[in-house]
Amino acid sequence: MNRRARLKFAKEHLAWTSANWAKVLWSDESKFNLFSSDGIRYVRRPPGKRYDVRYQMPTVKHSKSVMVWGCFSRDMIGPIARVEGLMNAPMYRDILENTMLPHAIEKMPAEWIFQQDNDPKNASNLLMGTKPMPGSQLPDGLKITMSTFCHGISESGLESN
Repeated sequence: MNRRARLKFAKEHLAWTSANWAKVLWSDESKFNLFSSDGIRYVRRPPGKRYDVRYQMPTVKHSKSVMVWGCFSRDMIGPIARVEGLMNAPMYRDILENTMLPHAIEKMPAEWIFQQDNDPKNASNLLMGTKPMPGSQLPDGLKITMSTFCHGISESGLESN
């Protein structure tokens, strides 16, 4: 299903110019482990050296990590916001209102597209204020125009209507 949707999206946007893509502000969250990976770690060692200390990896019982949210466009890297604890819809809205939106208003073209992944908190009623525009669902994201995202927010700042 996702493969078909991605192919459809690619075909629909084949004619997009560099100027079209410059209007897209991409965003995502990432977790960075400070000591070790969350995944499987492999060690290569010569035969017969299984218990040799040189080929063993120490374990970390409680690895520290940091979660961040960031955005970028074709022409720039946007701000990064540290995510404290579990990100939920209210926290995500706070990041968008206080980090992403001021940056986008200052740096992005007048008409721009905000691209985010399909995480449920990104499309929550709390965040959207209204239902997403018909046809706005992208294969790996939700396309929101400035007017849809800013429902209830003025362009001069972050004043509610």
